Amino acid sequence: MPETEMDYLGTGFKIINFPTHIIRIFGGVQEPQITEEASAYVQERMNLLRFERGKFISGCTEIDNVLGEAISAFFFRVHRDEHKRGQFHDFIIDTTIFSFSQRKNVLQQIMKKYPREFPPLGSRERQRMFEQIEYLGKRRNAFAHGKIIINYGERTETLSFFNSSKNRIEELPLNPELFSTLSTITDILSYQIIENCIFGEDV
Repeated sequence: MPETEMDYLGTGFKIINFPTHIIRIFGGVQEPQITEEASAYVQERMNLLRFERGKFISGCTEIDNVLGEAISAFFFRVHRDEHKRGQFHDFIIDTTIFSFSQRKNVLQQIMKKYPREFPPLGSRERQRMFEQIEYLGKRRNAFAHGKIIINYGERTETLSFFNSSKNRIEELPLNPELFSTLSTITDILSYQIIENCIFGEDV
C-alpha cells in the first residue's frame, strides 16, 4: 500500500507515513484515503494528544495568572486599595500587551531588587524558579504555535515548532514522561509562586 502525509488543517496536527487505499471520485480523479484501521489509531492518538496539550496550556495560563497576582500583591499589599488594584489589572496586568514573558521578567526584577520582601526564597531557589518559568513559557509557545506530527508507521509523535532564538525548526519527542514532567513543574511552580510571592492572599 502507498504511504503519504496529510495535514489536519486548523487542528495543529499532521499525519505522516500512514497506509492508504485509492478511491475514485468525480471526474475519474483518484485520491488516496487513509485506511480505516490507521484512521482509528490516528484519531485515538489525536484525542489523547489534544487533551494533554490543552491541559498543559491551561496549566501555563494558571501560572500566567499567579504571576500577575504576585506583581499586584507586591504593589498593593501594604496600601490595600482594591479599586486601584483592579484598575492596575484592567489597564496593565491583564492586557494582551503584558505577555507571559513580560510578567516573568517584571516579577524577577522585583524579587532581585527587593529580596527581603520575599524571605522564603534564597537566590538559588529564586533563580531555579524563574528558569523553570522560562522553560514552561517556551514549551507553551511551542505547543500553541507548533504542529504535532503523528508518524503512524513508526508509532511516534513529535512536536514541530520554530525556535526563534535559534532561527530554525526543531522537533520535540512527545511521550508520557514529558507530559508528566510538564504537569509536575506547572503544579509546583503555581504553588511556589502563590506561597512565596502573593503573601497568603486569595488568588
